[in-house]
Amino acid sequence: IWVEDYGTGVSGEKRISDIAKSSLKPAKEAQQIFKIVNYLSSETKGGLDIIELGTSLGITTAYLANASANNRIITFEGSPELVNVAKDNWAKLGLHNIKYVEGNIDSTLYNNARAKKLKQVDLAFIDANHTGSATMNYFNIIKPLIREKSIVIIDDIHYSRDMYKAWLQIQNDQAVTSTMDLFHCGIVFFDKHYIKRHYKLRV
Repeated sequence: IWVEDYGTGVSGEKRISDIAKSSLKPAKEAQQIFKIVNYLSSETKGGLDIIELGTSLGITTAYLANASANNRIITFEGSPELVNVAKDNWAKLGLHNIKYVEGNIDSTLYNNARAKKLKQVDLAFIDANHTGSATMNYFNIIKPLIREKSIVIIDDIHYSRDMYKAWLQIQNDQAVTSTMDLFHCGIVFFDKHYIKRHYKLRV
């Protein structure tokens, strides 16, 4: 399929098997995300408002959606052909609580937030453009939409020095009360009842 890659700027034809090898999360990591969403879903009868930045093949999206049929998932992806593959996967899994937004996430996320199509976010999973500047941009757009119990998960915080620098900057944000560094991702909390502390966990 043809993959439009706004993050690296290098677009072209790729085999789905190669995309799967390079982008799919290991089952253990995806299951961790599922458990977090499952726990939050059990605490919220009305369902969660979840956004995902970086749909790829839609597998992690499926973990987010499958925790509860009441959850509302909006996933952003730059490549239309990747979205088509993801839609096929969701259909096979019988998942009907996912909406998608195609196009450059740098602009589509901002435009949707500005148009108030995103009103609140209970959980955000950021796994798109792996640069520090893009990560900070996404975080700052999402931040006004969060609530006290909201969680933001940022993938690949140790991907590069640039990404780790962004992670440290997020830790120092005044709205952030606590964070967890799982190495493959970082989890950000905003609950004012939490002690201001940053944890590193071996999982």
